[in-house]
Amino acid sequence: MQLRNAHIFASNKDGGLAVVFVLTLTIMVAFIGLAVDTGRAMRTASIIRASLDSAALAGAKTMVEDEGTFAEVEERVRRVLKGQLTTSGIDSSYWDGLNISTDQPNGRVVVTLDMSVPTTFARVVNYNAITAKMQGQAAYKIRPAEVSLVLDITGSMNDDNKLDDLKLAAKEAVATLLPVGPLNFNRIALAPYAGSVNAGVMAAAVSDSNSLDGCVVERDGPEAYTEEDPAGVNHLRALAETPPGPNAALPAPYDMNVYNCPTATVMPLTNVRPALEAAIDAMVADGGTAGHLGIAWGWYTLSPQWAGYFPGPSAPKPYTDPDVSKSIVMMTDGDFNVSYLNGALNETSFAQGAELCSNIKAKKVTIYTIGFAIDKLAPPKDADAAAWLTDCASSVGGVPQYYLATDAASLMAAFRDIAGKIQALRLTD
Repeated sequence: MQLRNAHIFASNKDGGLAVVFVLTLTIMVAFIGLAVDTGRAMRTASIIRASLDSAALAGAKTMVEDEGTFAEVEERVRRVLKGQLTTSGIDSSYWDGLNISTDQPNGRVVVTLDMSVPTTFARVVNYNAITAKMQGQAAYKIRPAEVSLVLDITGSMNDDNKLDDLKLAAKEAVATLLPVGPLNFNRIALAPYAGSVNAGVMAAAVSDSNSLDGCVVERDGPEAYTEEDPAGVNHLRALAETPPGPNAALPAPYDMNVYNCPTATVMPLTNVRPALEAAIDAMVADGGTAGHLGIAWGWYTLSPQWAGYFPGPSAPKPYTDPDVSKSIVMMTDGDFNVSYLNGALNETSFAQGAELCSNIKAKKVTIYTIGFAIDKLAPPKDADAAAWLTDCASSVGGVPQYYLATDAASLMAAFRDIAGKIQALRLTD
């Protein structure tokens, strides 16, 4: 009897199955709970990481733009971080050990903290919290912009107060790019043009001492559409020469009657806002439109190959400098109707300008173009001008940076938008 009962007991597996089931269920609950807790921790970590990055960027801006002390940077980081985490519903008990470090030369701020997210279900296996070291960082550098304003001051700009409208719009662009405040490293050049370009104090150097009136026109030869140093045989040509040189006999059909020398001179790169504003205010409109000369001088003022012709503070930076952006803003109200040399090649002002635009953009210089009231030109001049300005402009995201301004308000808006885009390029993070 005892043996029989022992056999029955030994063959009864129900109790063992129950134990296994309970153990299996416990493990499953633990794994499910751990998965739930891990998911919650990952969401929390994502929020904390984004908040750390935002706080680091805010601190970097304070350090660079406001020239803040470490204490001011630290205070800004703590305030932004706490505000973002509180708004996101992250309890302050979830993080501790905040540490802030700065790298001022590179505009970088690094923020770290210890995250600890309490578990709920995983506690059944004595897993009480999910911890991790979290880090956020940001670099905020002011990228200096070199900008050349290529401004049409031809006779037609006297019509309908267009010159006054241009002066207001150009000065607003200058104010945007040279705001009052610390660490303003932008520089602006002026390249006014009409039937020629007045090189001012640089005239002798760039024309091989041939310019009598200070003005120069295009150069011919293999360097006609380049930024090559104008020394020696590569010099720019001058129509008012002393003594008369090879330019005195112009190739047909060009006529000296279309030549004029504007009073406004080229101004090399500068960050002296009052000087730029005074030069813009003093501009007088007269003469025809040699647009190719304008775009060429816009390039020269930004070209490192011309650094030797400009004083030290006005010398353009190398193209290879990753912290400098270079832009040309070219504005015209009409047909390019004046050119002098390269006549044997049948090169008009539009054609010469197109060659220059292509070569400028190849140097990674951004070109913005503005056509002011060109819709009022007689056909086909209106379409020709619009087509040239569209092709000359740089393309950003497949969109040509060409603006059609039909009145004073839209001209102001164009300059304002372009200045805003250039200003935005200055900031890298």
